[in-house]
Amino acid sequence: MVQYGGSLDDIYACIDVYWHGEEQDNPPGSYTNVIKLLYRAEAKDPAQWDNFTTSEWLHYSQWSAWHKDPAAAACGKDKDKEAVAVIMTGRRWNMDNFQFHLQAGTVMEGMARFYKPEYYAFIQDCYNLAYKAAANDQERVRALLSLGHTYRNQGDKATAIEYHKRVLAIDPANKPAQNYISQLENN
Repeated sequence: MVQYGGSLDDIYACIDVYWHGEEQDNPPGSYTNVIKLLYRAEAKDPAQWDNFTTSEWLHYSQWSAWHKDPAAAACGKDKDKEAVAVIMTGRRWNMDNFQFHLQAGTVMEGMARFYKPEYYAFIQDCYNLAYKAAANDQERVRALLSLGHTYRNQGDKATAIEYHKRVLAIDPANKPAQNYISQLENN
């Protein structure tokens, strides 16, 4: 592993080295060293919310690679659980951060939609927290649209329509909400 002085800037410099030098990981391309350094950055500055969501995304990527080829990507086993654990840790310092919660939910949506639907409850919790942390109507609309998407992807048309109608109560001209309601009502 690259040596550094331990400051946050040094950690980010090392992350950059490993981000662009993934052949230095074992296995190559696993970003294991980036994750280790992100954990150090999270400990030094837990209010830097995107360190947590980047770790979450990398764990999800490792799990996805393992899911496709367990022999070639053994390091990815159970990384879905680590992705959730990273976000639960990040919540301690970022509970009022809309962007943190929205990104945390968005990262896991592919896993829920294509592999493990049981993660929808976690994702919906992230989006509900994003809604609570929203500072303005635009952020509330983004959280509500995201909640509507999760219910639509689960086949719960009635609840999806309800969330999209809540969007229209805030922003009556919102085209995505109008389109999704129309699609859901006509299919």
